[in-house]
Amino acid sequence: MNRTKIDWCDYTWNPVWGCLTGCEYCYARKLAKRFWKQMYIKELRFQQKIANEPLRKNLAEFKPVFLQSNFNKKFPGKPSKIFVNSMSDIRWWKKHWMKRVLEKIKEYPQHTFLFLTKFPAVYEEYKFPQNCWLGVTFTGSYGEESRLEEFGYARKVRNRNLFFFSLEPFLDNYLFENYLLDIEWVIVGAQTNPYQPPKREWIEEIIKHTRKLEIKLFIKDNVYRAYPDLPVIKEFPANL
Repeated sequence: MNRTKIDWCDYTWNPVWGCLTGCEYCYARKLAKRFWKQMYIKELRFQQKIANEPLRKNLAEFKPVFLQSNFNKKFPGKPSKIFVNSMSDIRWWKKHWMKRVLEKIKEYPQHTFLFLTKFPAVYEEYKFPQNCWLGVTFTGSYGEESRLEEFGYARKVRNRNLFFFSLEPFLDNYLFENYLLDIEWVIVGAQTNPYQPPKREWIEEIIKHTRKLEIKLFIKDNVYRAYPDLPVIKEFPANL
């Protein structure tokens, strides 16, 4: 299991690499461009194969591919927060991949498993164990209204799971006040490469709304790089 520099979780677990969404600011694609060859060699060794051309092509092009070597990683003994898909969006996973992942998660109720997607309707397709937190990534931009509606419906379907927003990168001041009523946690972060922090007034607005609604808020370190005098807020929901 990989320790991570992502400050709102302890480990990352990436049984799948690759995404078809095509966000221009995607950090995962940039990481994959640097490290796909190492991952390819690692997976070949695990599979005890000399070559696998479909695997090589998918890794090189950042198309979704299941990695057995990552899936089989040993989980930590101590209860931990594990981000399941930092190198993919589950919208593009094959259903049998997800079913294998969820079956494994059931074996580790002591851990909290966090998912993120830009397509919240995908949460309606599976039965997630209660120790899964289901996150939706928004940038705060206009044009995301339909996905907010999807989120509202998915939240009702999966009402036993904790839902959260990740505003990262936070690129515009589209307010989510009406939708914040349905969630327990908000993460706010800056665009990392190239670095682009959200405007200070946007952060202050999010702080105001989450305080008013008693929602936990986590402001990432990369925001304080631009605004070191902001109050340090790194909260987690009550069951952690």
